[in-house]
Amino acid sequence: MAESDATRHMNDNTHKRGDLRAWIVLFAILILSTGFLLTELSLELVADGSLCPTVSCKIAGEYVRHGSKFMVGIGSLFFTFLLVLSWSVFRYRSSRLEDMLACGFFAGLAFDGGIIGFQRYGIQGTCYLCLATAALILLSFMVYSYARRAASMAIIGLIVWTAAFGANKIIRFPQGTPTLEKVTICDQHTGIDQFPKYYLFFKMSCDHCNYVITALAHTQSKISNWHLASLDADTKDLHRLAGLFVEPDIGENPFSRLLKDEIGDNVQYGDVLKSIAGRTEKAQSFIINSGYQELPVLIVQESRARRLYLSGREEVMKYLTESGLIAVNLSALAGTD
Repeated sequence: MAESDATRHMNDNTHKRGDLRAWIVLFAILILSTGFLLTELSLELVADGSLCPTVSCKIAGEYVRHGSKFMVGIGSLFFTFLLVLSWSVFRYRSSRLEDMLACGFFAGLAFDGGIIGFQRYGIQGTCYLCLATAALILLSFMVYSYARRAASMAIIGLIVWTAAFGANKIIRFPQGTPTLEKVTICDQHTGIDQFPKYYLFFKMSCDHCNYVITALAHTQSKISNWHLASLDADTKDLHRLAGLFVEPDIGENPFSRLLKDEIGDNVQYGDVLKSIAGRTEKAQSFIINSGYQELPVLIVQESRARRLYLSGREEVMKYLTESGLIAVNLSALAGTD
């Protein structure tokens, strides 16, 4: 009997040592994951850089409603939460805490599977930062399942991730966000590689847009490197835009031409209007997919790797004024309010 008790005690100690190793590995992975995302967040906040400087990562970040910094910040908080909860489970061995930790892992797996699936089937791009995060959460979950000797929990977690990932396969996504070059109706530039480039999204029936256009029409500054994108679908407005599309005279202020009642009366409108309508439709997709809620929208391509996004009359006018792009008595524009 004594020998049997000793054997059982030895087996229990071996089991505990195995658990301890698994928990140590789990803590190490969660600490590494938190540090990894905090490093990424610091680079984005301080140096405007990233551990993943590829184009795919930048494109994926543009689809996050509140920006990539928000997503990385949430991820670092999530791994911190898992780390604290894991330590509590290891320390107190509470079944309630174990269930909470399992639910946290399941939620993270579902969220991560959905994000990776969207990148795979939605935008058809690969964010290596997201893939690394996915690998870390899957690995930490598998180690936690091993520490609890819960093979069934591991299988359920993999099913949750796969289901969230695969759900994106059956969804037909809307047209992808077009590039800026495919949405403009008028391009006035002196050189393809000259920066900055200004992309203005406007609508003829928008009073705030007309205010900005009027300010630019009255400026004495040289108008160059401006690219205009209209969101109009009305036939009358398309006719007004036809002249800019067919005859983008670099020597003339395009904003002055927009203020004219009719433009391009001698233009054969058939194919021209179809081309303009196609570009305005792409411009609408760009604005909707980018999540802008106010017009006008001004995108400043400061360099090949850096863009500045501004929306709404106040924000756009402040930038134009501070940048010296307009020099006009704004009180003269009060009638356009």
